[in-house]
Amino acid sequence: MSDKFINSIKKLLKLNFYMQLVLLFLVSVIFIYVFNLILDSVDVSIGLFFDPTTYSEVLKTHPFLGILEIIIGIILSSALISAITSAVMQWTEKARIHEVHHMIKDAFEGHSLIRVRKLLKENNLIAKRKDLLLTEAELRLELPKEDIIQAIQTFKGLRLRMLKVDKSVIIEDFEENASYGVYQNKDSKITIISTQNYSEAGVGHFAYTLSQNLNANYISNEFYSSGALLKEKQINFSANEKYLDFSPSKKEVFNEWLNDIKEVATISDTIFYIGTSSDKWDNDVHLLFGGKKGQSGFDVENPIYDDLEKLEDFYNALKSDLGELGFNVGTHENFGNTNKKHLSQAMHNNFDTNVVVLYISTKILWLEEDELYYKTIISFINNIKKYLLKVEK
Repeated sequence: MSDKFINSIKKLLKLNFYMQLVLLFLVSVIFIYVFNLILDSVDVSIGLFFDPTTYSEVLKTHPFLGILEIIIGIILSSALISAITSAVMQWTEKARIHEVHHMIKDAFEGHSLIRVRKLLKENNLIAKRKDLLLTEAELRLELPKEDIIQAIQTFKGLRLRMLKVDKSVIIEDFEENASYGVYQNKDSKITIISTQNYSEAGVGHFAYTLSQNLNANYISNEFYSSGALLKEKQINFSANEKYLDFSPSKKEVFNEWLNDIKEVATISDTIFYIGTSSDKWDNDVHLLFGGKKGQSGFDVENPIYDDLEKLEDFYNALKSDLGELGFNVGTHENFGNTNKKHLSQAMHNNFDTNVVVLYISTKILWLEEDELYYKTIISFINNIKKYLLKVEK
């Protein structure tokens, strides 16, 4: 066979089911029409094409043409049947994998431990399961690993992650609805922004849980990072020169992000930027608001939050609560917050809105003890509500 013919067959196989069906049907009609002209009978042409046994007499008078049409008929009829059978099998398999995907998503709606469910109920905390070990999903949901991976690859809102601390593989759940990740505009006066969900496990769940319980707008990057392995995914959503004036980007996905950021910025009084930090630092939570690296306290030159007295009250309350849980809270001792290209600075400078930056340590984000993890989130929510949210009269 020639390379040209083989390439044509490959192109045909790459067509979707409906295109294959239409193409095969048209080719069949053309051949039936051609043989109708030669044999001068539509019935005979159709009969030889689909059921040659009923027209054996034609083979005696037109043996060459009859056999030729029978062969072509067998080939095209088989191709039609094969295409339909293949499509049915693919549809059935996709439906089965979709059910696997649904089972995994549904598993994130509950919590295994009674004491965790009790804690959430007592504090009226809306929270999905933080993550699900791949091995646990296999055993408890009784699903083959191959099906789990295929479901995650085929449908939206789930991903596999490897925790750096112990190399365990987990499944994460998120509500994908934008090209970059998640965008929920609730027309709220507060917004939660998380840019590192792709690069760091756990931060997406932390930020999303805050947004759900504060009834805040939520926008998160779930698919891009400057440290991504694939070049097309290497976009820095945390700090970018486009944030200086929000000028259009050459990358369509980043333009969508910029437009959505501007939309929530215009309606927000307060924006919480959630980032991550390593567990190597003495502080497990870093509260940033425009200070230089190495600074302690609240006497900063160009704050991005206008009421530092209220922010300090929040800091002291959070420090006290988390201290009882075994965690330390600091300000700019380890991280500066003066980079104009950083999204937190850009939101304040371009839209004159209050911005609070919270870097959460992986020591908290990767806690194995879910009860302690949710107690930290409850402290954040309660203190944000008490000290940082404007009460509308």
